[in-house]
Amino acid sequence: MANGKVPSDGYDVLRKYTRKANRITHSVGDVVFPFLLHEPSALLHVACVLSISAVFVLGFVFAVRATITIVLYYKGWLFETVGEKPSLPTKLFMALMQVMSKRASFFSYQGLLPWMLPPAVKDTLKTYLETVRPLLNDDEFEKITNQATDFQNTVAAEIQKKLWMKWLISRNYLSDWWKEVVYMRHRSSLIHTNVACADVIYQTTTSNQAARAAFVTLNRQQFCRDIFTKNSMKPISMGGIPLCTTQYSDYHRSLRVPRETSGEITNLSNKLMSVHLSLKSVISGISHRASLSILHGK
Repeated sequence: MANGKVPSDGYDVLRKYTRKANRITHSVGDVVFPFLLHEPSALLHVACVLSISAVFVLGFVFAVRATITIVLYYKGWLFETVGEKPSLPTKLFMALMQVMSKRASFFSYQGLLPWMLPPAVKDTLKTYLETVRPLLNDDEFEKITNQATDFQNTVAAEIQKKLWMKWLISRNYLSDWWKEVVYMRHRSSLIHTNVACADVIYQTTTSNQAARAAFVTLNRQQFCRDIFTKNSMKPISMGGIPLCTTQYSDYHRSLRVPRETSGEITNLSNKLMSVHLSLKSVISGISHRASLSILHGK
């Protein structure tokens, strides 16, 4: 042996890495389970392995979810020129969205969508002044500009700080305020239209209002079954870009109960839903026949 080394086979290398793995396992076990005795046991070894595996799995899941959220912050596709080839980042972004949408369900992206950041005060004031400029004369616009400057130099910093605090404790700092102030506190009657629940458009319909109501009811029940029960509907998207689905959480078995100053969303109990499903099974045949009558113009 000229070099003084002892020849080794593959088993020696395997035993070397096994000893290293055991040392790491015992070290982690001492940290995670300091209350256990330091005597080697199969139970401690299994507990350490399971704990380390759980940490790595959770870390991997968190890393994947964070990566998807960061990718969804990409907005370059909004500025692509129509009629020209998209840029390479946009191509990669669209390809990734297409791959992820193959296995996605209706609410898959809800916890992964980017957070809406509070805008800067100067940007908000600039946009506001640009919006009102065509509506005001020079004197009025100068007055509004001075008020905006005073606001920025006085209370704007404190309000912005509170806005960031609201952002830290909520997924969307604006949605609950919008729902409360614009929708719940609105005292007037709701408009009698809903473009999101359109009836038959291109087929000849019947003038029988009971049949039309049965058709809409049947479609609503099928939609709720697909997104809540079967979870088979694909996510709502715009050109492959996933959209927020929060509004659909109150779509089914919910009521807007009017109060003195602000309304309240109330979800019906499961008992009422069981009665509803029983009644649905009775009238399902009638609804189906009525929907067929609509399509045939009867």
